[in-house]
Order: sequence, then C-alpha cells, then structure tokens
Amino acid sequence: MAKWLKPVPFPLWYKKLSISFRTFFKQQLYVDVIFHCADNEEIGGHQFMLCHASPFFHDLLHRRFCFFNEDNIVHVSLPDFSKDIIFDFLEALYLGAVPTDFVTYKEIESLSQMLDLFNEGKRQDLANISDMQNFEDDEEELG
Repeated sequence: MAKWLKPVPFPLWYKKLSISFRTFFKQQLYVDVIFHCADNEEIGGHQFMLCHASPFFHDLLHRRFCFFNEDNIVHVSLPDFSKDIIFDFLEALYLGAVPTDFVTYKEIESLSQMLDLFNEGKRQDLANISDMQNFEDDEEELG
C-alpha cells in the first residue's frame, strides 16, 4: 500500500513544482524554520509552505511573534512530538496528501489540530479519505 493519499488530482505543472519543493524539504535546502522536537532533535521547513497551509503559522510569521536567532531562522519548539512525526506532518503539507498508516494519520491529525491547520471555516477538512487516490502513482509518472 502506498504511504500517501491525495484528495484531488492536481495539474502537471503543480505536481512538478510540488516535487521540487518536496526535494528542498527532504534535502533540508533553503529552510527558514527549524522545529525543535522531542529528544533534542531538529527538522527544517519553509515559511511559505507553513503560511500557505496554516492560519496559525500565517499569523505567527506575518506578525513576527516568533523567535529568531542571529541566523534569521524562525525557531518553533514542539517537544511533545518526535522528529519522525513532524517530518511526516511537514511532508504531508508539501504533498497535499495524508498518510495511509492510521497511527501516523492520527498523530498528524493531532498536530494539525494543535496548529490550527484544518480549522473549520479556514481550511478544508480531510476527514473523508475513502475516495482518495494514491499519490505515489503520480510521482512515478513524473519520473
């Protein structure tokens, strides 16, 4: 079974762009947000993606109610979540998809609720995943 599901088909240009941004994320290139996770681990992300997906992050980053170091990077502390969960959460944002593993899905859902990601009226709810298609099929198609 594929790891990711997608809610709607995206145009080819968007898929290519999304794959480029996902590559930046997976290789930790050009990150401007650092998440401090459980066990003192860290994972980077990108402000533009977080602001697009989350009203919470948009407000936080737009108003600059956050902490910068001298490196001009936003630092977010989430010590109750493992690096793996935050990685899966961020990757889901980059893919526009949810994981197929139920336990991972529930952990991401919990983090999403905490970060106001899918607040009713602000973002679409992804609760109905029964008619979603596998995302990995499209990745193979794009090569």
